[in-house]
Amino acid sequence: SIFFSMMGFVSSYVVFITMNLGRLVTAWGLDYGYSATDAEHINTWIAGGILFVILVLLVWVRDISKFAIFHIFGDVVIFGSLVVIMVFASQQISDQGGFGEGFTPINEESFLQTIGMAIYAFEGVGVVLPLHEQMREKKDFWKVMILGMV
Repeated sequence: SIFFSMMGFVSSYVVFITMNLGRLVTAWGLDYGYSATDAEHINTWIAGGILFVILVLLVWVRDISKFAIFHIFGDVVIFGSLVVIMVFASQQISDQGGFGEGFTPINEESFLQTIGMAIYAFEGVGVVLPLHEQMREKKDFWKVMILGMV
């Protein structure tokens, strides 16, 4: 069960990264072949295969402390992205004099689906299983889990 769940996460991750790299290369004006047509779609499969091989090689690294600099770089990029998004959103709200017509902060129709997706995304991937293993009182796990989700 965990094997198939992880394979699903890895497969969707490879497709996500491949598609975004294709969009990035296309935005730079290079002929990557990123398109929905069958003739050009093969390049996306090749790029995904190459990415998969790179990820397999990275999995074999035993001492992940060697990747610390990349982790710090990733944190800086994430923080920079958040700043850009907040500045852009603040400018949009300021220019419109509010949130605008039709703004819905919570979509009541799919709110429960969002919670279910969040629980699925964190299930076993690196949050729930290590949390369960580190608990002194394993019988209190579900209390902590539910409190954390709330």
